[in-house]
Amino acid sequence: MRPRDRALVRDEETGWLFSGRCLRVRPNPLGTLDDKSEPNRKMSETLEEMARTLFKAWFVDVEPARQM
Repeated sequence: MRPRDRALVRDEETGWLFSGRCLRVRPNPLGTLDDKSEPNRKMSETLEEMARTLFKAWFVDVEPARQM
């Protein structure tokens, strides 16, 4: 092990001590989830809007089905 890999570094968020090597390979799962949450929220809004439109057309306005 190289000497610089043995040096301890304090994590600013938790205050825990880690070796420099641990900090380089530590994954960031919360960042990955944050990256996915916004597209999922937009997709959910779109699907909800489509479902409301379809429900209104079929059960409120009672529009006839179109032939394809």
